[in-house]
Amino acid sequence: MARDEGLPKSWLTDGTTGYDFMDQVSALLHDEAGEQPLTELWHRLSGRPADFGSEEQLARRQVLERSFSAQRDAVVEFLYALAQSNLVTRDCSRAALRRCLTEILAHFPVYRIYARVGDVSPSDRAFLAKAVARAEETCLPADKWLVTTLGAWLSGDRLDPSLDTLQNVALVRFQQLSAPLCAKAVEDTALYRYGRLLSRNDVGSAVRQFASDLFEQHPAALPDRSALAAVGQLRQAREGRAEVDARQRRRRVAGDAADAGAVREAPQVGDGDLVAS
Repeated sequence: MARDEGLPKSWLTDGTTGYDFMDQVSALLHDEAGEQPLTELWHRLSGRPADFGSEEQLARRQVLERSFSAQRDAVVEFLYALAQSNLVTRDCSRAALRRCLTEILAHFPVYRIYARVGDVSPSDRAFLAKAVARAEETCLPADKWLVTTLGAWLSGDRLDPSLDTLQNVALVRFQQLSAPLCAKAVEDTALYRYGRLLSRNDVGSAVRQFASDLFEQHPAALPDRSALAAVGQLRQAREGRAEVDARQRRRRVAGDAADAGAVREAPQVGDGDLVAS
């Protein structure tokens, strides 16, 4: 799950597998004073974006085009059918729907939501609204109204009782696309491109959070077995982790060495060389 993403209360589960717990412990092992110098050093040496958000957006768009174009087109077909049912949207083309759907997926903040017609949680509504708001900022000016319209269709709010089945299928197809896209674009692509500090690039890590002073328990309660398993995995890797994390304390030395030419600049890696297949 992504940061702030929780388990639906209706699920008969006792927590998560422990990735979120390990992320919280990992954040405690880092010094927040190292964030700015390491970010600047990474940007200077690599030429890549300094912030992870830019890498994530780029990866989402590229992976969507290269690996999930058929799945996106399937969602577009159901959205097109919904558009044909209303005089206001009947003239919307598949191309316009595809552009707007792409913008929403590029900004989606979690793996997926679980909305159904007439049944949507406040958190799912908030996640979708966040993606739609960002999409409205990056879409073509002429597409803004359609992005807003898609947000309403995907929110779970009933359009018309006669369209419930069609709308539900569109919701399911959208949600089944957003989850694997997040996994491939974030875990399998963006994390391999962003090298500010690799010990914060684990699967399940909140990469944007460099360090944490206080332990913040995840809203989804962890069962004892998962917490213990996570601690066990963390302890097994403590020596290697400590060595990596200790390097941030020598950030100024490393930065000075890099500027002086003591650290050879790594070959430039193009975006196409690191895209999950």
